[in-house]
Amino acid sequence: MKKNFLMMLSCLAMIGMMSCNNQPEKQDQKQTSAANVEFPKDGMRIVYIDVDSLTKEYNFAKDNAVLLEKARQELEDAGLEAQKVKDNIEYKYSKNMYTSQAQFEQDQTRLQRLASAYEAKLKDAQLLEANYYKTLQDSLSSYLKVYQAEKGYDLIINSSVLMEANPKYDVTHDVAVGLNNRYKKEEPAKEEKK
Repeated sequence: MKKNFLMMLSCLAMIGMMSCNNQPEKQDQKQTSAANVEFPKDGMRIVYIDVDSLTKEYNFAKDNAVLLEKARQELEDAGLEAQKVKDNIEYKYSKNMYTSQAQFEQDQTRLQRLASAYEAKLKDAQLLEANYYKTLQDSLSSYLKVYQAEKGYDLIINSSVLMEANPKYDVTHDVAVGLNNRYKKEEPAKEEKK
């Protein structure tokens, strides 16, 4: 499904690029936004965003990147601790360092607890990441619908499907600003619910 979607976007991007104004951009006239770009009267109004750059500018993405990194670090630490205990058990067992079955079982129980804790952290991290990407996608999609209607664009595409595009059609910064304005408005409502 994802492959078909990307294929469709690629085709749309190629069609869009054919219909765009093919006049070369003047080097001395640098524009940071497609908001003021004049489009051909008979062509489609197509702009693009760079999602990687957008996530670096969007406060929601930056805030959640910290949480995701913390979850990944906790998961890594839990995995390393479990591995260390497992290696210690194997070493002690290979060197006949266990003096009783109870010592061995105690270490095995500890390893099982650590493995269970690791699995729980893995599940939590995966859920956190899935929720983050779903919320990011939902936020971006809903904002782009409004943005597209306000600006009158026919198509907004992801730059990852483009072979080449004129930077004057890049609306990444405008979208990030709009998303950040909307995110700031939603923050106090989240705090009130707590």
